[in-house]
Amino acid sequence: MAVLSLPPARGALSVMFLALTPIGLMLDADIGILGRVGFSLGMLLLATPIWAWTLSGFWKDISLPDHDGRSVVLAARPRRLALALSWIALVMVILGAPAVTIATRSDVPDQVGAAGMLGVLIGLPIASLLPGISRWYVTRGGTVSVQGPGLIVRSPRHETARVRLEHLADLDQDRRVADALPGRAGRGLARGVRWRNGAWEAVARWVVDGFDPSLQEVRALGLRGEWSSDPRACAETWRDKAAVIAFLGWAVLLLGLLATGIAVAVGRGDAPWWILLALGWAPVLGLAVLVPRLLRAVRHSAQPSRPPARVTQEGWVDLLHQQGLVRWEHIEHLMVRGRDVLLVATEDAPPFRDPDIGNRLNERFEDWAERSRIRVPSAGSGIGVPGLEGVSERHLSYPPKSHASAVADDAEALGAIPVHRVRPVH
Repeated sequence: MAVLSLPPARGALSVMFLALTPIGLMLDADIGILGRVGFSLGMLLLATPIWAWTLSGFWKDISLPDHDGRSVVLAARPRRLALALSWIALVMVILGAPAVTIATRSDVPDQVGAAGMLGVLIGLPIASLLPGISRWYVTRGGTVSVQGPGLIVRSPRHETARVRLEHLADLDQDRRVADALPGRAGRGLARGVRWRNGAWEAVARWVVDGFDPSLQEVRALGLRGEWSSDPRACAETWRDKAAVIAFLGWAVLLLGLLATGIAVAVGRGDAPWWILLALGWAPVLGLAVLVPRLLRAVRHSAQPSRPPARVTQEGWVDLLHQQGLVRWEHIEHLMVRGRDVLLVATEDAPPFRDPDIGNRLNERFEDWAERSRIRVPSAGSGIGVPGLEGVSERHLSYPPKSHASAVADDAEALGAIPVHRVRPVH
């Protein structure tokens, strides 16, 4: 794992899988077309997490540094040429690695293999190293970020400076960022630091109207959705939904093929019967956990306007976590922090039950490990599937993207339970 954490190592492993994927189509004909396609599909499924891991590291390096994960960079050194070369090199590797394998066929010209090998040899080191080097170049020049009602100026050569919005009334777009900032806040910023497209206009508007990013600003600058008063800013994007469905679909397909392969091998006599007991339970259990999650994710994506809960005279009707009616006498209070909502049940309330089999198994395993004094890492809760986060015996939590704060407003207006509001800290 330590070796694979290095970008060149991940890149080399990804290239190996890229080269192996088309081999199934080139195997001997005696296994049949279904066998060749199945082999290629198996290689593709095994390679997908490696490719995703590599591309996530690539994407992180070509993105602007977010430092602590809470601020968003508005001004930094541009690196357009480095990004363009990085993307070109990545495409060269993706096209070149399969070309090398395909060129091993006798009916494919040698020039195809030579061109593919040249693309890999040139593209792999560039795609592996240039994004990280260019990110270091951006960081060394200093950045200007936004975090709540103010800017944060970071420079490796000076201490971090914070500038409140009310001190930016004379901010000049035409001047260098380092010179435009008031006082000595911009000292240490490189001369090449420039505002991102739309960043200066957004800051100038916040100075006049207060820090309340619009939906367009949130999307254009990648700001945190909870900073905006527009509820649409916290909505899930189609990319988020597609990523969850793609991951769960990949896992279900892989486990389905594994279970089928074990059953076929035992049925044909290629493997002893006890293999079903030793290994067959694992993919079956995985399917029992992941198939309901996939169906929930698909149903959630097909109902984008469905509220997370609703308020009636009897109580809080939970839809997101599939808990149904929670009567007012069983609710101690609602905690609202920004757009995060937490429902706290009373001690005598019926415990909430997580509908996810995997989460329940994980909780039992963690309880057993705690009693046995064995330290194990948590397996998480729901792998980001909508409707599975934040279910415990006495708590139901609702993320900002669920828009549960609007339902909390209805509960407060009804006056059935106390609603505690905590001001979020930016």
